[in-house]
Amino acid sequence: MESIDDDIYSDFNCAGFGVWSRYVPFSNVVQIGEIGILDSSCFYLFRIQDKTNSQLYFLQYECINSEQKTIKKYFQFLGSDGSDFIEEIQINEALYEYVWYFQGFVTIPSQKQVTIYYYEQVTQIFSKQLQIDFSFEGINSNLIIGGDLKVSQNSPFYRLENNQLSYFPGNMEYLFDCYFYEPDYFLGIIQSNQNNQCLCQKNAILKIGDVIIQKQDQLQFVSQQINCQQFIFSSWIKIQEIYSQQDEFVYQLFKLSGNFQNPYMIQDNLCAFQLFYKFSSQGNQMIFKTYSYTFPNLNLDFSNNSFLKTEIFDIDCDIQLWHYILVEKFDTSISISITFYQNYDQMKQNKNLEVKQFNMVQFKLLYGNILQSKSNYLEISIIDLKFINCPDNDQPQINCHPTCKECDGPTKEDCLSCFESSNRIYLPDFKECICEYGTIDQNDQCIHFLNFNFILIQEIPLKKECLYGYFELNDNCFQCPSIINNNIITCLVCVQNPSKWNQTLLCETILLTDKNGNISNYLTNQNLQYIQIGNDIQFCFGCDSKIQHIINLIKLNRYSNLKDFVNHQRMIVIHVQKDVQNANFKKQIYIVQKNKQILQPHFIKLNILANLLVLQIFMKNVLLVKYNIVYIVLIIQQMILQKLLQDFIKKTIQLMKRQKQVVHNVLKDSFMTSKKDNVLIRNQLKKIVQDLLLI
Repeated sequence: MESIDDDIYSDFNCAGFGVWSRYVPFSNVVQIGEIGILDSSCFYLFRIQDKTNSQLYFLQYECINSEQKTIKKYFQFLGSDGSDFIEEIQINEALYEYVWYFQGFVTIPSQKQVTIYYYEQVTQIFSKQLQIDFSFEGINSNLIIGGDLKVSQNSPFYRLENNQLSYFPGNMEYLFDCYFYEPDYFLGIIQSNQNNQCLCQKNAILKIGDVIIQKQDQLQFVSQQINCQQFIFSSWIKIQEIYSQQDEFVYQLFKLSGNFQNPYMIQDNLCAFQLFYKFSSQGNQMIFKTYSYTFPNLNLDFSNNSFLKTEIFDIDCDIQLWHYILVEKFDTSISISITFYQNYDQMKQNKNLEVKQFNMVQFKLLYGNILQSKSNYLEISIIDLKFINCPDNDQPQINCHPTCKECDGPTKEDCLSCFESSNRIYLPDFKECICEYGTIDQNDQCIHFLNFNFILIQEIPLKKECLYGYFELNDNCFQCPSIINNNIITCLVCVQNPSKWNQTLLCETILLTDKNGNISNYLTNQNLQYIQIGNDIQFCFGCDSKIQHIINLIKLNRYSNLKDFVNHQRMIVIHVQKDVQNANFKKQIYIVQKNKQILQPHFIKLNILANLLVLQIFMKNVLLVKYNIVYIVLIIQQMILQKLLQDFIKKTIQLMKRQKQVVHNVLKDSFMTSKKDNVLIRNQLKKIVQDLLLI
């Protein structure tokens, strides 16, 4: 609304008023007022009225008459003497929608003259001079543009057409403060306005996304921007499964309409594009529907589907193959192309239709089980779904997956061949191109792993918590050397403090309880020493005093340092090794004597006794080595682990393995010799064997 200042108006010879308008009923123009475009086929543009009593001095509107197939623009004036004038201008209905028009007038009060102007774009279509005393001098009035209007029956402007005027469904621009000395200036302003183009703004999102439609799934996509006159819709489609309880049924997959909440505005006769699948024992079909208006009015009876256009495609191939659909809307036509793919074969069909559709639409795409059928539905894969509202330079391409050179579908499992330079290998059974050995698939590119410049980072292991009744040693959990039941717990310190017991492996306290769980007795100062042998924890008889003796020796500086003690233990190992060599020598003598068959009964008995003596020596030496190993392990636990001790333990264990093999060989020969000896000697041998096995 703009106030008309009669003081400024009196300083000039003439004044001009008018608006540019473009009828686009599917645009996203917000309704202003109570009267909508479905309530009336006449649209209000602008008026001049008194501020105090709302008296109308000028009114401009236009009407669409569907019965007479006419479109008219109306100009009504009220002269200073009370006389009223009306002028009707009929326009071409084929050039009404989406076209800019200017309608206005120039008044020259001194000449009692008003000139009406009507322009299509920048071309003057109509002008007419009226002799009317139309002056604003002494009148307090407003210029009101847009909205709705109800003309009172008491008004001299009242007519059947204008009793209820809807807001204008389209774009409007108006002149502002057009006061001048010569009317030619007014014409220059009209002709300088270049409102003949639609500036299309592209959607930020072109690719809607990939989806699998199941059961009653239904999704929607709303275009961010309006189109001008064109759009493109494309998608890969594959029917994975067909669920039906009838021999024949129809499934609607796509529906492209305006983004309206009113069901009337999204009915079939006003949908830009719809796609259906028809399944029948007689053959399968795809049905394409669109619309073309015969008259640019929305207030019509669509019971006979007057705007609807339908095209049917017979599908002779397997309808569950991958197929690509492309819908292109041009200024005055629409085309659809459907292509089915099977290996290197393509089955293509297309149709082109001449249409008149409303422009500048904010589209809404529904896709999925639109009919919401629960008994007949499909499972469908939709890949690379696109809607392009400004398709000037964004023509869609039928592309394979980036890993495929040739294909019969959009996924990486639909390849027919691979690019030679892609470092990929084709697997015909899987129709897939995979990266060669030594390369990594990243963003659909096969990249050699050396190009990543990987840095090896050692993982810090998580702290492992042992269960109740277990203790940790060398990052492993061992069961406490205890009997845990309702009445006794041995080695109580291991159960109570398992994290520190591994430093001593010494049990001092045994806990006894009664049948009610109460503590009945403590047995202390038990000094039960345990040692680790391989993956086992075993009791060491007599180890406690020997270990304490070694620790005391170190404390009393009997050895100047730990290295001297280790050297002393090495000397013990050397003596044991000599014993092993002596045993081997005696074994060889025995074998030679047996081969020469010069053995006498008393010699055999003496030989057996000698073997028993050797075995007893072995047993003592092995025990000595075993205890020495235990001592050193405990010293390592008491002192800090040193590389020197690790080497010594390794050599000692290797020596024990050698001793074990020698013992077994001697035992074997001894048993062979003693088969005919007396029972006493055999029993002695068995006892020695048992003792050795315990070692």
